[in-house]
Amino acid sequence: AASNPESWEPWAGLAYLALNSGQREEAGIHFAKAEQLGSQDPRLYLDWGTYAPPLEDLRERGRIFRKAVELRPGDPDTVYRAGIALYQARDCKAALEHLRRLRSVSPAQAPEYLRAVAMCSYDLGEEEEAKKAADQLLTLARTDDDRRFAQNLVAVVSRPRWQPVPIPRDPAPARGAVTEAVDNDVEAPPPPPSRVPELPEHKAMEGLLV
Repeated sequence: AASNPESWEPWAGLAYLALNSGQREEAGIHFAKAEQLGSQDPRLYLDWGTYAPPLEDLRERGRIFRKAVELRPGDPDTVYRAGIALYQARDCKAALEHLRRLRSVSPAQAPEYLRAVAMCSYDLGEEEEAKKAADQLLTLARTDDDRRFAQNLVAVVSRPRWQPVPIPRDPAPARGAVTEAVDNDVEAPPPPPSRVPELPEHKAMEGLLV
């Protein structure tokens, strides 16, 4: 970076080195510097928002993912990754904005897509859409654990929002009703990649979207 201070690539390299060393905050600083110097690589923004996000600032995290989508608007995997990451960050409104742009998802993406749509729709008061997605998730269940989760999700989103929700595992007020009752995801970012992740090949699954 010192030998070529006007280029964003060395700063991106430093960001990934910091990630691989577990230094997320430092990685975020380097990613921000790469953006400042004009990076137009959508993967950089996806990895920044996923692995080294500003945890206390959902608005900034949403901006990072939106930039990734702006740089590659026609790529469904970019839109999907942004939507799922925003769902994991509990930014349901932004997550649905991205996920609803998709016309199809791959079989591997379908369960997480439907789970995110169901939870976020319910948290935003869209009970019919939540129930539709949860019902589809149940039809895709292949294991006993998947089936139990989907059945529990269907039961929760079928309740009017004014009714009591089943005993939540985590009473944290920042989480929505469905997330509390059905899921116990950790809000920390996923572990950093050992190398720059490649976006998977997109295989369409027509007719799946809710």
